[in-house]
Amino acid sequence: MKQNNMRELALERIELWGEKAKWEAELNATKEALKAVDEKLYQAMLDSDSTRCNFGGYNFILAPKARVNVSPENQEKLIAAFREQGFGGIVKESVNAQTLDAQVRRLLEENDGALPEWLESIVTLYTQRGISMRKA
Repeated sequence: MKQNNMRELALERIELWGEKAKWEAELNATKEALKAVDEKLYQAMLDSDSTRCNFGGYNFILAPKARVNVSPENQEKLIAAFREQGFGGIVKESVNAQTLDAQVRRLLEENDGALPEWLESIVTLYTQRGISMRKA
């Protein structure tokens, strides 16, 4: 009886997983198409010297935004420069969540499943329940 229930749930998961993959692919394709249309509309508005227009009950407004990238090798220089210039309050140092998970797993392995004392009061361990699925 339990085996049948597990089988039904596993088969339902396979079906839902396939649906999810299909919808994600469609969503990604739609996002790419939207991005391409936005670029064309932006250029068309620039070409016609229009900063705004109204079609189909929607207002379209040119909204350029300045964005900045910092190469990983310049990250520390940027942080130091911001602090030197009095902008240290906007600097947020962090550890990537996946990197933290991996490092803590290594520390647990090295310490017979226990957190090192220096880390016990800083992090909380929990188990995220999930199902891994692979093609048989």
